[in-house]
Amino acid sequence: MRVLLELAKRAGHRRALALAAVLSALTYLSAVALMGLSAWLLSRAAQHPAASSLALAAVGVRSLGLGRGLARYAERLVGHNATLTAVAELRVAVFQGLVTEGGQAPKSGDALAQVVGDVEAIQDLWLRCLLPWLSAALVSGVCVGAVWWWSPAAGVVLLVGLLLGLTVVPGFAAVVARREAALAAMRAQHLERVLDVVHGCADLTVLGEMPRALADAAEQAQALATLDRRSSVRAALLGGLATALQGVTILGVLVVALPAVQHGDLPGVDLAVLALIALSAFEAVTGLAEAGGLLPRTYGAAVRLLPLLRAPARQGAVPTITDEPPRLQAVTLRFPGTPRASVIDVDLVLRPGSCVGVVGGSGAGKSTLLRLLSGQLRATTGVAYVGGVATSGLSASSLSSRVVLAEQEAHLFETSVADNLRLARPAATDQELVDAARAAGLGPWLSSLPEGLLTRVGERGSRVSGGERKRLSVARALLSEAPVLLLDEPTEGLDPVAADALLATLLTTRGSRTLVVVTHRHQMLERFDEVLVLDAGRIVQRGRWERPRKVAVSRTIIGEGHEPEDASTAALTDS
Repeated sequence: MRVLLELAKRAGHRRALALAAVLSALTYLSAVALMGLSAWLLSRAAQHPAASSLALAAVGVRSLGLGRGLARYAERLVGHNATLTAVAELRVAVFQGLVTEGGQAPKSGDALAQVVGDVEAIQDLWLRCLLPWLSAALVSGVCVGAVWWWSPAAGVVLLVGLLLGLTVVPGFAAVVARREAALAAMRAQHLERVLDVVHGCADLTVLGEMPRALADAAEQAQALATLDRRSSVRAALLGGLATALQGVTILGVLVVALPAVQHGDLPGVDLAVLALIALSAFEAVTGLAEAGGLLPRTYGAAVRLLPLLRAPARQGAVPTITDEPPRLQAVTLRFPGTPRASVIDVDLVLRPGSCVGVVGGSGAGKSTLLRLLSGQLRATTGVAYVGGVATSGLSASSLSSRVVLAEQEAHLFETSVADNLRLARPAATDQELVDAARAAGLGPWLSSLPEGLLTRVGERGSRVSGGERKRLSVARALLSEAPVLLLDEPTEGLDPVAADALLATLLTTRGSRTLVVVTHRHQMLERFDEVLVLDAGRIVQRGRWERPRKVAVSRTIIGEGHEPEDASTAALTDS
């Protein structure tokens, strides 16, 4: 509950949401007053009084009927406008949290689920959970007070009934919804198992495992059927709970109010008013079953979103930023839940205009090192600097203006080639886009496209190959005006000739910019100013790559699965 309340407090437009709750309460109170006044009018008319004594009540009935509709319209208008505005602002806050958290944020699929699914669930928290409950609480308080004015004993009975409705009904609905979520997951597992049996029936038959697979599927289906029956029972109990509570409460009101009528303390006409007020007061409470059913889903969404909303926002551009190169000072990074640090006690300064190669086996920390240099990751201990300022104190725009990272898994948006490239420099001309593409080795491919730069790449780049995706990422980095380029495995997926050609082009076209390249192409490393060898998160060797003699090439330097392609071997000399 604390998590939900904290998220509710973060909602903007709280006054509008509170106004929507009041308007919703007015809608229900209009219905309560309408029922009570109608009961009085009919009961009094049965006594055949003068028509003039009923005129005011008749006008009141008409007014309450119209007022109920107007209040409902105003409540929906104010509530939905405030909620949708708050959700739009929440999406922005979640996105800023994802950017701020950098590499500690969820992966792309989880992030999409958060931004879309979880934020939509939070919309239900405000509109379908908190607002109905606040409205029902207000209605309950007014109705109990009105009944108490007529009969304190009846007021106590109504108070108990409404309190149970405000707590037990949504609580039981939340329990049922949680069980339903577990049942839905079990249904998905059963369907997956059935599909596995169907698709693998030939192999299962040959191996003699078909009877066992069918028995396991039948056993799971039987367990699922048992849970389905229990779920139906719970749903039936939930459906009848609010109705039963309403009936018992009305009966209790009548039982305690009848002696007052018999003793003449309460007019008989008012007895019908008390009963119908109690009846209509539960109209606001019965809707809480839906609110309770949404609580588990909204709670899970709130738990996932709050860490992003709590993430401290990065400050704007620091005015004292300088031309100092990026550097790492005693940086160590350990991801939560991992047994060891990914980068350990690294000190590194990128000299302006230098070309640095980074090599090492799989899992050595090469990609993590680049993400630390770019400011996408925050060090557990130590400090990463860009332009003489700690990356934690720089905005995303300030970081991207100084350092650009072309990651191993480049993301392409479902738009044209030109639009994907212009992410690096929106004002770039078509000729500049073509030049960057040619520098990345995409000249022939770009010429073969039917619409050239206007060709769409498909969702997540589905219409281009892995090598083309990689080169588009490199072209995007080259197109940027940042003085430092960080390239993570730019030659991955390319044949040796194309890979060497791309590296040679990068070295010759980078101009005065600093270039850091993670690569397994050791044949080109002698052209780099410095080579860093990483092993288990540490820089174990650094210097120039030379070929003075034949020596054994360490797999730490080359990387697992990468063998030398000629008899010449290489060694590092200390720089």
